Amino acid sequence: MEALTPAIPAGLPDNTRPIRRMFGILQNPMAMYSPTYFRQPVVTARAGTKLFAQIMDPELAQQILQDQETFGRSEYAERFLRPALGNGLLTAEKDDWRPQRRAASPAFRAQALNSLVPTFTTAGREMAARLARSAGSTIDVAPETTLATFDVIARTLLHGGSRIGYQQDRFADDITLFMSTIGRLSVHELFPFLGKILPRRFFIPGYAKGQAAIGRLRGFAEEIVKTRLEADETDETDLMGLLISAEDPETGNRLSPSELVDNALTFVGAGHETTAVALSWTFYLIGHSKSLQDELAAEVAAVAGDEPVTAEHIAQLHLHEAVLKESMRLFPPVPIIPRSVTRDAKLGSMHVKAKDHISIGVYPMHRHELLWEEPDSFMPDRFAQGTDKERHRYQYLPFGGGPRVCIGMRFALMEGIAMMAETMRQVRFSVPQGFVPEPYLAITMRPKGGMPLKVERR
Repeated sequence: MEALTPAIPAGLPDNTRPIRRMFGILQNPMAMYSPTYFRQPVVTARAGTKLFAQIMDPELAQQILQDQETFGRSEYAERFLRPALGNGLLTAEKDDWRPQRRAASPAFRAQALNSLVPTFTTAGREMAARLARSAGSTIDVAPETTLATFDVIARTLLHGGSRIGYQQDRFADDITLFMSTIGRLSVHELFPFLGKILPRRFFIPGYAKGQAAIGRLRGFAEEIVKTRLEADETDETDLMGLLISAEDPETGNRLSPSELVDNALTFVGAGHETTAVALSWTFYLIGHSKSLQDELAAEVAAVAGDEPVTAEHIAQLHLHEAVLKESMRLFPPVPIIPRSVTRDAKLGSMHVKAKDHISIGVYPMHRHELLWEEPDSFMPDRFAQGTDKERHRYQYLPFGGGPRVCIGMRFALMEGIAMMAETMRQVRFSVPQGFVPEPYLAITMRPKGGMPLKVERR
């Protein structure tokens, strides 16, 4: 298969002056990734007595992700996420996290996910039809992928929303508003001592609007959960029903109403947003190759014919899976995994102390010259069947790893493959001449300014 080389954001050169680097990172945190990060296994810096380290070594990444006692949830991530997501699976500490994880796990087993595939397929077909109506034009596909993945969440998790005044556009806009205000890096994070002078809200433009958005998001989720619990709706063909009926196998306990609310918002944010972003980057990458898109269309035709894509079909769409995985290597929706050190320990040959800040640089590790052949090239064959054994388990981390690996990993892959397959049946993409998207980090790694692609009807 041909190798396509997408442009990489250069970040800031290693010799950039500190003040310029600070402002560059504030404008877009992806600017931190200078060339050194793609060549060295560890990059460190100090602020006073505190160590800040970025890890691009799979062995060290494995140690960090498996040792929850030493490497806990990041205090910085807490500031970004907890205001909206509460104490759900993404933000809860180990004593709160374990029973929630055990209780929620049945909702993400194969049989449960297979029952959701018709929803994935329907949303993908509707997205493809919308795109086909714009044939001959250059349009921003990012809002289309966002709408499609949000349709899935609305149908599988927010079922019944229409009965309580659910407004889809408002909900999606509030997620974006939260991520672009409270969920973004501020000068407060670069200079922690400022927190002793003024609270974080004084350093974030639009903070009040972000808070209002969180209030609306949480209020809607609370109403959804209340409505379902009062109606005793445990329909196990949607995700909310599966979560309501799920029990901790060790204690028999079910998720509490507050835990249902926190996890509903976690799955909306993590599930809807990350898959939408992954699809946008995927359409950009395959837009460089008409022949690859023809191969994808041929695969879905051979596997599914004219029938809607099913769970059985997804298991046979090997090229679709390889393309999606390679896309998430080059453009991981979550490009950094932050952790705070909770006790003095040894990390490889490094000594780390309590309150040090350690992050796994997923983005630079996915493109690291010591780990990948032609690291900047788009080569789906890397993820052909049977290739997993050729690389370290922890050098590819689009869904994290260890005990806290993303519970929705298979959900996201099945959803992405189904939507891509339905899209390839109807349209093909091409990249406008000279267009180079800039990855921008605000919790997830979105294309800054959107993803304009030319669309043609197949």
